[in-house]
Amino acid sequence: MLSYSEYGGDEQVTEWVKYQMAQAIGGTILFIGIVLMVYIFIKLTFFAPNGVEEFPIAEEEDDAEPTPAFFENWKLLIGITVALILAAYTKPFIEILQTSPPESVPFDFPIGR
Repeated sequence: MLSYSEYGGDEQVTEWVKYQMAQAIGGTILFIGIVLMVYIFIKLTFFAPNGVEEFPIAEEEDDAEPTPAFFENWKLLIGITVALILAAYTKPFIEILQTSPPESVPFDFPIGR
């Protein structure tokens, strides 16, 4: 016997049935996907045959050009990354600070006033 609530006989509750059915179908698909992923992981981890082929490693050619110093300079690359992050997030962050809602009153600091 299934037990459920009709929420006082409200008409809106009858509209929820299709959404609940979609949630049940989605949950079933998700559960099957999780079971399949766990099965694949266990199968590949413990029961897959071991290969004997070596992992291929690239070798440098005799007439290859040296790597440009630009790619070896980590300070420059990290500096460019920080500059791009600042360029992307400075304007939205300032906008958030300037247009925060007036209803948001600050809390009194509970320690040391």
